[in-house]
This record gives sequence, structure tokens and C-alpha cells, in this order.
Amino acid sequence: MGAPLPRRGARTLGARCMTAHHATGLADDTLVEHWTRRVKTDLLRAARLASWAVEPGAYPAPVFARAGAHDAVLLAEHRVPLGRTDDAAEPLFEEGKRVNLALAAPAFDGLLLGPDRPLSFWRTLGRATAARGFRYGMELRGGCILPALGGGVCLLSNALFEVAARLGFRVIERHGHSLEAVPPREGEAWGLDATVFWPYVDLR
Repeated sequence: MGAPLPRRGARTLGARCMTAHHATGLADDTLVEHWTRRVKTDLLRAARLASWAVEPGAYPAPVFARAGAHDAVLLAEHRVPLGRTDDAAEPLFEEGKRVNLALAAPAFDGLLLGPDRPLSFWRTLGRATAARGFRYGMELRGGCILPALGGGVCLLSNALFEVAARLGFRVIERHGHSLEAVPPREGEAWGLDATVFWPYVDLR
């Protein structure tokens, strides 16, 4: 069981759907569609976890450089603003996002990569759970803004993908966000985003 959904005042924070930009979304699902989606998600999760075991070369377990061994040459640096100022900003989710990113980012520090050792975002980070300290943040899914445990870690996957793209790395797997109506910040390029969803929507 996950952590209880955060509450603000007397009301529970729930989903908001961007119906102005999407003709259909999660809010329009019938009960059958909802359960079909759940079963499909479970099957995709199981298939990806099985791939980790069956294809260890494609999904290698993370290996890290020894302390002090990775202080050579800085190839790229990318800074990302953490806060939102648009209408979708929810203070409780913003706080959760900052906690989630503070937990997630160190998991990639010193990670060794190479042609025979590709990055897998989820193999490196592992599942975001309440037991590990992750909190609820904002997730964009099916045209809706949803509370999700670990929400906001896609800010890290976005940054990793942008650095990889700018350095000319070969990208094996990348998924764009479903809400095209959410524009990048000033100075950011369109299309340099990478959403993640445990464990089968990955960045590799």
C-alpha cells in the first residue's frame, strides 16, 4: 500500500483534466475502460520487469565509478528551474516534487555508461515508493493532472534526455509527454522532454 494521498484543508487533492485541450482523457473513461487500462498497465509492467532478467545486456544493473574516479572532464552541464508558476502549480505537489528530485538525483551520480552499458532510468533509480521517502507530486497522464507518488521525477529524465541529445548520444528509448499544451519555459526547445512511468515507460 502506498502513502496516503496528501490533503489540503478538508478536501483531498484529486485529478484535474485539461478538457480544453483534449477531447477525451482519463476523466471520460467508463468503468470497463478504466479496468482495461489497469490490466494493460500491469501486463506492460510485468513484461518490462521480465525483460530486465531475460535481457541483462539491454537493461544492465547500474555500476558506479569509485569515489574520486569520475572527476575528469566536464562534457556538459544543464540547469533546470524546479518551480512552476502556471495555473497547474499546486503548492503541495511542488513541495513533493522537490523532495522527490532530491531523492532521485543522487542515484545517478557517478553512474558509468558506455556502448555496452546503456542507461536505463528505472534500472538506475528503482521504484519510487513511500518507504524510500518519495512523496506525492504532479503527474500528467491521459490529459489529466494527477497526484502520483514520485511525481516530478520526469524533470530529471527531461534533463538527462536533453543532455544526451545535445551530446549526440544514441537514444534507445524515449517517450514524450502526453500534454503538448504545456509549453517549455522561455529558452527551452520543444520536444526535448522524456516522460517516465514505472517501469515500462523508460529513458534509455
